[in-house]
Amino acid sequence: MTKEWLEALPPDVDPCGEYGEYHTFVYYGPIFQYPIPIEIDYQIINGRDRWKFVGIKLKSEEDLR
Repeated sequence: MTKEWLEALPPDVDPCGEYGEYHTFVYYGPIFQYPIPIEIDYQIINGRDRWKFVGIKLKSEEDLR
């Protein structure tokens, strides 16, 4: 996070994310035996009001081979 990044945020965005501006999706870490195989579903990315929705889906079994 930089001063420039903070200044570039729209005025209705809370930089602390207290209004749900940021979300975390965990797909790998110490509690996982292996990463969850995911990919971004670019067909689902869309915006509404000040929100941006991004589709995340499991990779197909064919992609895992």
